[in-house]
Amino acid sequence: MVLHVKIDNDGIDENAPGGKFGYRIGHTLGDYSVPDRILNADDDRPVKILTVGAGISGILMAYLLQRDCKNVEHIIYEKNGDIGGTWLENRYPGCACDVPSHAYTYAFALNADWPAYLSGSDDIFRYLTRVVQCFDLRKYMRFNSAVEHSEWIEEEGKWLVVIRDLLTGARLTEKCDILIGANGLLNSWKWPEEVKGLHDFKGRLVHTARWPDDYTEKEWAHERVAVLGSGASAIQVVPSMQSQAKSMDLYIRSPVWFAELAGHGGENTDYDDAQREKLRTNPSDLLSTAKEIEGGLNQGAGIKALMPNSAEAKAATAHVASRMREFIQDEKLYDLLTPSFPLGCRRLTPGNPFMRAVQKSNVTVHRSAVVEVRGNTVIDTEGSQVEVDTLVCATGFDTSYVPKYSLQGRNGVLLSKKWAEVPEGYMGMMVPDFPNYFMFQGPTFPVANGSVMGPLQTVGAYIVQMVKKMQHESIHSFDPKHDVTDQFNKHTQAWLAGSAWADRTCRSWYKNNETGRVHSIWPGSSLHYCEMIARPRYEDFSIKYEHTQNMFAFMGLGFTKDQVEGGDLSPYMNANVLETVFSDFRGDADEDFRVHDRKNRVNDFPAPTTA
Repeated sequence: MVLHVKIDNDGIDENAPGGKFGYRIGHTLGDYSVPDRILNADDDRPVKILTVGAGISGILMAYLLQRDCKNVEHIIYEKNGDIGGTWLENRYPGCACDVPSHAYTYAFALNADWPAYLSGSDDIFRYLTRVVQCFDLRKYMRFNSAVEHSEWIEEEGKWLVVIRDLLTGARLTEKCDILIGANGLLNSWKWPEEVKGLHDFKGRLVHTARWPDDYTEKEWAHERVAVLGSGASAIQVVPSMQSQAKSMDLYIRSPVWFAELAGHGGENTDYDDAQREKLRTNPSDLLSTAKEIEGGLNQGAGIKALMPNSAEAKAATAHVASRMREFIQDEKLYDLLTPSFPLGCRRLTPGNPFMRAVQKSNVTVHRSAVVEVRGNTVIDTEGSQVEVDTLVCATGFDTSYVPKYSLQGRNGVLLSKKWAEVPEGYMGMMVPDFPNYFMFQGPTFPVANGSVMGPLQTVGAYIVQMVKKMQHESIHSFDPKHDVTDQFNKHTQAWLAGSAWADRTCRSWYKNNETGRVHSIWPGSSLHYCEMIARPRYEDFSIKYEHTQNMFAFMGLGFTKDQVEGGDLSPYMNANVLETVFSDFRGDADEDFRVHDRKNRVNDFPAPTTA
């Protein structure tokens, strides 16, 4: 029995002989003393977290830490002057997300006001702004602040981070317990530097990721325009410019498959006022709409269709090829635009407007790469020379995964050197030798395996679990073990070896195009990823504790948080475990006999026999 005594901490001086909780009366053995702590109390350990980037992942992290964590100081440093990340930066004509709008939302903030099935960058930026305002998240953000350097300090268990104010040039140094890279994979845009004389072009040189505000339809009307690239931005910008341009030359080094996604036929459709009002006033309809679209992205057959030898792959390829043939009437053009590599080797995308635009009389499609620019002339690998007024580079981003800031881990290891040849980590979000560091969309994150927002939110929830473990158990640092990470990546590469992504006949940012090694794909579906990281596998980590003498020091004085704060003192008794069927159950007719005859069913344990 335990005496029925209420623990009352009101008015207790933590410096008094009894300690913070009035209970320090010994608890010492040799040179080890039990700390003045309560198990799993919210003030177990204050934690400071710095996040790099206020795009879709940084906003998510601000919300989750605010909702789920206590005693956390969270600061987000953003190089731009506002939130949004890629949706602030990308403003080219036709810029939109090729993921359906209702699947490109946070689960905690479904949006009834999407204007279209595939919404534009302005609408996505408007949505993100609304989320930040609704949940008062801007208070965590510091804008025009670029992280330049981060360095792990082993003795302190902290990251030292150097931030530069882009308005004043002043530098600030911060320390934090946890560093989160939410700067995004498609963040650092790149010119096609392999094109000789590119920056000496005499006309207008434009990159889709830095579209000039003063270059509008009025300016490109009646111009001779060349577009380099065949990825998502090219597929969107071409139909947006084609009808006004005098001529358009499109240079495609590698074509793409134009596929239907989540049951969507490739045509963008607007939602009318009545549809939006219905979703706005019926939350259950909004949820079911979002779930239906999200479920379409996560169908298991979709992953099977990306295994080239499967029946699903053969059927899907035949269907997509037939669909493209219906759109592209000219046989020569169809041959130019139809890939010879397996479905999914490059990013699948809806492209009906693009397929229509490239068949217009003012468009010339070149299945070649541009190699040189002389004056106003564009020269490709076939020797063709075309004079143009504007050169649009839809040539994508640096997808090396290495942050633009210096990241130096344990023993001086630089991530840029560690990943110089092979970017690989643990579960798409952590790296050995970089303790207390998380990243969104790291190597092997499922960028093309189904839903994207589901995995992003699961990563956020994973980080919250690790933050709480650090607090509750007084953890100094944790990072994935080398051997565990090696085995994970070995499994990943073995799985990918049988997939379309590993095919060597196509070029894509999913892999190293020189070695063929795929580094951007999860070995399974997006749902598989979410389930895999739903609960941290703590056995995969090297963990150091703040209390160097005893890893169980966090157990503290032997009280729980509820005992100290007057909470639930019988948490194991609750409605969730109660079997109500038992209340109405009365047993059988032999119940009384069984009670009174118990002695006849008792057997003594036999005494052990001796040899």
